[in-house]
Amino acid sequence: SPPARAPATSIRLQWPAEGRVTAGYGPPASKGLSIDTPPGSAVRAAAAGKAIHVGNLRGYGMLVIIKHDDNWLTVYGNLDKPSVSEGAQVSGGQEVGRMGQSDSELHFEVRNNGKPVDPAGLLPARG
Repeated sequence: SPPARAPATSIRLQWPAEGRVTAGYGPPASKGLSIDTPPGSAVRAAAAGKAIHVGNLRGYGMLVIIKHDDNWLTVYGNLDKPSVSEGAQVSGGQEVGRMGQSDSELHFEVRNNGKPVDPAGLLPARG
């Protein structure tokens, strides 16, 4: 498949969780980042928006999807439990879910007009 074109609009994101990135963006297998998070840690909205889906999805486990505008969505998968309900307005940095106590990795995706985009190019550098 052709590489994702640079989006017409851009979005400023913040990291959704503490932890080390263990798998980068590499479609079709990986449409986002895997972040090895501390057990029980908070997962935060990468930007303000509206929770348009909260629930289980095969391959993603417990999932929260946040719509930021007409073009941008972020996806937070493999949560232990969500902290927001569907339809809720969410501010950037607000907790949207928690990771489990067992060894688990957050699955984080960014989508522009429904197509996966490499989150690494949209997230600030980590020190």
